[in-house]
Amino acid sequence: MGKLRWISILLLAFAFLPAALAQSWPTKPVKILTGFPPGGPGDTTSRILGEEFAKAFGQPVVVENKPGAGGNIAAYAVAQSPPDGYTLFSANSGALGVNPTLYEKLPFDAAKDFQPITMMVVTPMVFFVSANSPHATLGDLIAALKKDGARMNYGSPGIGTLPHIVGERFKSRLNVASTHVPYRGATMLVEDVANGDLHWSLDAPINILSAAKAGRIRLIAITAAARWPTLPEVPTTAEAGVPDFIDNAWFALVGPAGMPRDIVMKLHGVAIAALKKPDVVEKLLNLGLEAKPMSPQETEAYIAETRARWGAVVKATGMKVE
Repeated sequence: MGKLRWISILLLAFAFLPAALAQSWPTKPVKILTGFPPGGPGDTTSRILGEEFAKAFGQPVVVENKPGAGGNIAAYAVAQSPPDGYTLFSANSGALGVNPTLYEKLPFDAAKDFQPITMMVVTPMVFFVSANSPHATLGDLIAALKKDGARMNYGSPGIGTLPHIVGERFKSRLNVASTHVPYRGATMLVEDVANGDLHWSLDAPINILSAAKAGRIRLIAITAAARWPTLPEVPTTAEAGVPDFIDNAWFALVGPAGMPRDIVMKLHGVAIAALKKPDVVEKLLNLGLEAKPMSPQETEAYIAETRARWGAVVKATGMKVE
């Protein structure tokens, strides 16, 4: 057999290799990394989707928590992984949306090092105060901030987290002062609001619902376009007197750049089907999460738009993390 013929055969074999790999994929467990401790929106959504993937693919799906640096640690681990579909990332608003502007230098390129698969969920922010606070409504809180904001404080789960970004945008929009107090996560933050050590805060519903149900904190407004189905008593920011103030945290399923398209679409198909299941939609909604299935292209555009919008807030406020 001539040399040219051998070369032709080899080229043909390589051309069909990605499709062959995709047909047999997966042949071992798949990991979904999340940048936060168990129990948060990204972790919970990843576990729900992981169950659906395991059923569809016949392989275990393990959710691995790698908290730290606003999701950067998990993001870097995924960016450095082989693009074979076995290591995925529950990408969050912070790591791929806020952190590219917030951090002086990142070990990954948020725009180039990841392959979007689908948006998973979005979740609004809820403003809350202590159940014993004199501020019964967002309007009451705004009036107090305008009168004496310099003496008031608010908390967020950390510098550059979406609650921090939205809190600063809120202050800027209303031209009020309030001292930011960063925490390491939501648990102690909610406790300090409940105890009156913080005047106000905001966070995703999943992180504050138990304290609200226990009557320890009061939910006074939600940054959504309409009232949340499972929180019908909580007015929107527009209803509370701050129109056009809608902000959602998001969590998207992505993998490392360079994944074979067939594997991307295989994952995408199962994820989309799962996110449209009535029982999954209801389960997420009860946790304050809205299923938001998108194509890979739509997901990429959505992430890029929020990266630009929140990056502008970071620059305007001078936030920076070394």
